[in-house]
Amino acid sequence: MEIDDLVHRVTTVAEEVTGAAARLGLADPGGRAFGVDGPGRLGELAGALHRTRPGALAARVWWGAGQGARLTDLAGALGRAADSYREAEQGAHHRHRAVS
Repeated sequence: MEIDDLVHRVTTVAEEVTGAAARLGLADPGGRAFGVDGPGRLGELAGALHRTRPGALAARVWWGAGQGARLTDLAGALGRAADSYREAEQGAHHRHRAVS
């Protein structure tokens, strides 16, 4: 695999992770999915769980966005490294031709 291919793959994954994190924040199955309308203590526990969901989900959204940003940074660093390798290789070829 060429480094440019790796840059493309990491960029694609970064976009997917960032997009998934953003979509995760939109997920709300509603209280019925948690059983908040259930009877007694079970219904109370389901309600408590449903109330904690936004905070827990926000933490995962924040984490996912951070991972997407790190992957984007990694793709940029890989791209710069690829450019540096190309420049070094071109310089070596140029110097080699000058000596021949």
